[in-house]
Amino acid sequence: MTAKALAIVAAVIIGAGALVGLIPVTSEGVNCGSAFVKSNDALVSDLTQSMSGKSTDTVSACTDLRSLIRIPALVLLLGGMVALAGAGIVDSRRQNLTATD
Repeated sequence: MTAKALAIVAAVIIGAGALVGLIPVTSEGVNCGSAFVKSNDALVSDLTQSMSGKSTDTVSACTDLRSLIRIPALVLLLGGMVALAGAGIVDSRRQNLTATD
């Protein structure tokens, strides 16, 4: 695989990781934010529910959901960075081989 093709694959993987990490998620109809950005809507929902006498733990559910989504987002980002580093290595080796010929 050429360095350019590997760099394109790396960019796509990094983009997918960023997209997965930034898409907002919801739990029980409440906005939890995204894997990387927290939303305070769950806290407001819990406070509102407790004032009305109901017992909910939306904050904990949102924290768990955000942590669950964060794992594949970080794996994709890391995989893209490794692929990008691989593209740099392939390109530098190609340049070294042509320079020595």
